Amino acid sequence: MNFLSKLTFWLLLVSSALFSQAIFSMEVTNNHFKVNEQSGKLSNNISKLRLLLLSDQQVIVIALPLPNGKLVNFKLMPNRVVADELAKKYPNIKTFYGVSLDNPSDTGRFDITPNGFHAMFYHQGERVFIDPKSTDTQALSGTASQPNSRVFDQLNNEYTSYFSQGIQLTNRTSHKFHQPKKIPQQFSALNYSQLNSRNKTDQVSTMASGAINSATSAAESAIKTYRIAIAAAAEYTEFNGGTVDSALAEIVTMVNRLNQVFQRDLAIRLELVSNNDLLIYIDASTDPFSNTSDDGEINTGVIDGVIGSENYDIGHVVNTDGGGLAILGGVCHSIYKGDGITGSPNPINDAFYIDFVAHEIGHQFGAEHTFNGSAGACSGNRVASSAYEVGSGSTIMAYAGICEDQNLQSHSDALFHVRSIDQVSEYLQGNIGSTCGTVTGNANNTAIVDAGLDYTIPARTPFKLSGSASDLDSVNLSYSWQQFDLGNASASLVEQVDDGSRPLFRTFLPSSAASRYFPKLSDVLNNTTSNGESLPTTNRELNFRLMVLDNEGGVSFDETKLTVVNTGEAFSIISPILDDVWIDSSNNISWQVAETNVSPISCATVDVLLSKDGGENFDVVLVSNLANSGSSEISIDAFCADDINTSQARIKLLCSNNIFFAINEGTFSINKALTAEDIAITAQQTLSLTQGESIEINSAQFTYQCETPDSIIVQSGDNYSFTGTTITPNSDFSGALSVGIIANKNDISSEIFTVNISVEAKPTPAPTPEPIPPAANSSGSVFWLLLFAFMLPWRTLQLVKSKQA
Repeated sequence: MNFLSKLTFWLLLVSSALFSQAIFSMEVTNNHFKVNEQSGKLSNNISKLRLLLLSDQQVIVIALPLPNGKLVNFKLMPNRVVADELAKKYPNIKTFYGVSLDNPSDTGRFDITPNGFHAMFYHQGERVFIDPKSTDTQALSGTASQPNSRVFDQLNNEYTSYFSQGIQLTNRTSHKFHQPKKIPQQFSALNYSQLNSRNKTDQVSTMASGAINSATSAAESAIKTYRIAIAAAAEYTEFNGGTVDSALAEIVTMVNRLNQVFQRDLAIRLELVSNNDLLIYIDASTDPFSNTSDDGEINTGVIDGVIGSENYDIGHVVNTDGGGLAILGGVCHSIYKGDGITGSPNPINDAFYIDFVAHEIGHQFGAEHTFNGSAGACSGNRVASSAYEVGSGSTIMAYAGICEDQNLQSHSDALFHVRSIDQVSEYLQGNIGSTCGTVTGNANNTAIVDAGLDYTIPARTPFKLSGSASDLDSVNLSYSWQQFDLGNASASLVEQVDDGSRPLFRTFLPSSAASRYFPKLSDVLNNTTSNGESLPTTNRELNFRLMVLDNEGGVSFDETKLTVVNTGEAFSIISPILDDVWIDSSNNISWQVAETNVSPISCATVDVLLSKDGGENFDVVLVSNLANSGSSEISIDAFCADDINTSQARIKLLCSNNIFFAINEGTFSINKALTAEDIAITAQQTLSLTQGESIEINSAQFTYQCETPDSIIVQSGDNYSFTGTTITPNSDFSGALSVGIIANKNDISSEIFTVNISVEAKPTPAPTPEPIPPAANSSGSVFWLLLFAFMLPWRTLQLVKSKQA
């Protein structure tokens, strides 16, 4: 593959974020340092990077530094975030889409603006950010006072590379989230047919802009572009440098990041309108906004007055103190399409873009809250018909970090829940939502998904769901298993347990794995319980969707249903236990059957799997289709000692025709003694020599049942002699020579193995011919022949030597 350009550059390498603000306190575990002070090269490289990214090259390859100091290569290609007219007006702002050369499923968004270089990309399932370092002293000190502005350290070109989990947020509850406003009934169908009920169905099969498709057949999707007008209060502009250029640059960075998620999950691409710079205010005394949540209510009118209602599809306003408030389902609506506001004292980075802005814009596209908790800020904001996520939830439309002890994590994952995708899909098919936006991408086949069979499982017992998917257009599929059950709200962490209906299992970011343990494997191994991962304990149903993303805007899913039976106890292993030792050829394993061997579960047999690494991999099958009786002797005679000996053994008992399993508590040891069978010789290489030669035998010339021996011992026999392992056939012997050998290790000897050696007979030399004496008068004969030939000039002269008796 040819690339137009390749540039390797180093930024600042630290282990987590450096920023600190009143709402978001981000701590650094290692002291940061300036690479240009270490090498003197950063300044030049950033300058070259700026020139390169601002050029018209269509493909650029750069090496990006990870927080651990390693480099990862990305191929960058230009992508549109602003209208062409705005791009021409601000040529110093460029945005890019990037793909990892090492793993094409790792993608990212990048930009170069007057505010510096920004990178937001995935690496092995983790979000990585590279941002310019802010020099604002309040931002770095972690003080509670609100900074008035931030200034980038452009002089020293100092940057920070950090993982998203390195961000620790504090005081986030001061952000004022609100239940989204609904369009008044008298305007809900203004100039449109009646809008369909939002909660009519939980499954949508197709949509014009890129569907979420149910299961078994592929459908086509395409990216749909919506013109977004983002106004900025003067306080926001002041925070981001105080100029229209600097504030617009930050808005472009934000929209670029939003598109990474909206395009992947919803097939939606946002594009800043051509005159968006006219909506950025620099003087708080004259701008139309009050820097409060009220700004959202007037924003539609402000945008309409500046650029005209016909020139945008969705509007939003950003400030520094307004919290979050948006109309529910306002996109394309001529009266309410701009009613959305997001404000924060620190309106930058993913903690703002994803946790807040994406959340509010999600409301504008018709998505409601998805959390099921009611503690903290969750109180009063739960939507019963969409409460599919445990506790605070973790996806964009949830309330991660602001629901007290029900918080699953401190910030939102960059992912829309499958319920949110359903709602956005339904809204964009409705009479209002379908009236704007432009299809700009090519048709894309979505994946065909199979979530597997339905099962009946015992309560209190872990299980593993596995599915599959195929896609005509993509091999870089991502998978997300999501529980899809509604139930009673929970008001605290203590209440986040099974009551017969409520959701029990949280959502995680998509990964390349089409299977998932419930609960996560580390909890099963350590006998712990994580927030958002609770086993069922009642007779109930568990419904799951396997959502598959092709990372090109195509999303599809399939459903599976688990029927849980409360048998009164868990299917579990009794022995072996922690620190047990298996040394005998036969060892006992016992377990609680928990009525799993009878109807309705009907698990007749189980498989016994061994892990040698403490439970990371169960790749040794000790026995299959063992009767589910509760006890059995497990023979290890058939296994090589090296294959099963370990001090980190764990046993997994898996129902042969089901998905539930048990793992014994604690590691134990297996110390199978070496036997003669382990070093038994099973095959040899071809060995040959010539009669009169010798050949040396070594262990590399043979294969063994299990282990390579320390030595080979040659046995006495016919037609050869030996010294050590050097064998010499008798001088008169040729043909197939049979030699007995024994393999030896740790004073254990194998049975005798007969080595076949081909001895080729030494060839008999040919007899030497006797010399022939010269004939008499031979010289005279030659003379006369030459004379005769001389007399025949028309013939070719030939020299002939003739013998004459």
